[in-house]
Amino acid sequence: MLALVLSVTLSLMTYELTRRYLLSTRETFATQQAVTNAQTVARFLQDRTADPTAILATVSSATGSRPVLRLGGRWYASAVDLGPNLIPAPMQALVGARTERQRVTFGGNPAVLVAVPIGPDVGVYYEVSPLTELRSTLRTLAIILAVTAAITTMFGAVVGFFASRRVLRPINSMATTAVGIAGGERDTRLVSADADLAPFVHSFNDMVDALQERIDRETRFASDASHELRTPLTAIRAAIDVLDRRVDDAARPVLDTLRRQTERFERLVLDLLEISRFNAGSTTLAAETVNPSDFVRDLLLRTGHANVPVVVDASAPARVQFDRRRIDRVLTNLLDNAEHYANGATRVVVAGTSDALVIDVDDAGPGIATAERELVFERFHRGDASRSTSAPGTGLGLAIAAEHCRLHGGRLTIADSPDGGARFRIELPSDAP
Repeated sequence: MLALVLSVTLSLMTYELTRRYLLSTRETFATQQAVTNAQTVARFLQDRTADPTAILATVSSATGSRPVLRLGGRWYASAVDLGPNLIPAPMQALVGARTERQRVTFGGNPAVLVAVPIGPDVGVYYEVSPLTELRSTLRTLAIILAVTAAITTMFGAVVGFFASRRVLRPINSMATTAVGIAGGERDTRLVSADADLAPFVHSFNDMVDALQERIDRETRFASDASHELRTPLTAIRAAIDVLDRRVDDAARPVLDTLRRQTERFERLVLDLLEISRFNAGSTTLAAETVNPSDFVRDLLLRTGHANVPVVVDASAPARVQFDRRRIDRVLTNLLDNAEHYANGATRVVVAGTSDALVIDVDDAGPGIATAERELVFERFHRGDASRSTSAPGTGLGLAIAAEHCRLHGGRLTIADSPDGGARFRIELPSDAP
């Protein structure tokens, strides 16, 4: 666009300046020629017996100009198509010694009319000089400038394209590297041979190195802490089992509370271990071919949710590949959340598309506000419903479920259920590894 605007502007300026110069030059030349011819006619008119028409016929012109003479009240011309009707009224009334010129149309073509008074009382000599050749020249110039502008625009576009690619290549490389790092490829770094970009590349790589070091420290800490906590937790569970056989009925509520909190602590440790594996990028999928409808029915039966109806849509694929343990964990988490916070699941829908498996878990709760639907997948986030109840939870369940779906190349989303509650949707590619 810049090349187009620049080339068109320069072409228009060039055309206008050239047109003005050529027209001014042509008018000046026509005026000088008319004055010279008027002087010649004036010399011939000194002979009182000379024929004005014959005199005009002797006037030579190199530009094809046509002379007209007014003597007193009579008009003389070198051709029958010339006469007073060609001369504008202001120039017909010209009296004195001042030369005048004006642009007129003669035979449908532009021309310059020059009026030269001959003596104070003799008459006026008029000469019509056509501008047909000049118009043809300007038309040719316009075509040349238009073609030049088009070529300049195309050349500017090509140069601009390659120049912009050259300039943006480091930025595109940085964007690609940043996307790879965000996707878990934390060993990726920027590489550039451009010396001008070296400080930027070094700064970016140093930032990524510092970020990677911090993530590694936090991952090691979470993993080590979780492993270390499992040993005392095992001892505490063993002590609780021993006390369960010896305490009296008065102390049993306290022991039950201790058991529940210990189980919650164990779930938190296991969740932290799972999260640390995600952070470290050491998770792998054990994919196997599964019938999704049979898988869902078996899971509901095993987890005590056999009363939840299963709806199998005609679009549901008969066979898909996924990691049975991880998707089992996702569905179990969704069913437990529905039971603890949303009055239980109302149905599980197994559906799909041509290339994806879709599993919907609907509940009978109040639903989840749109503004909070992304937040519930963040680690340690607990929504209003979970904070207002005493149901157990670590705030990591949905975050881990979303990570399991992401590992399969799918996603976990929230929408409104047709029953009025929330709908958690699992989307997995049919050919997930």
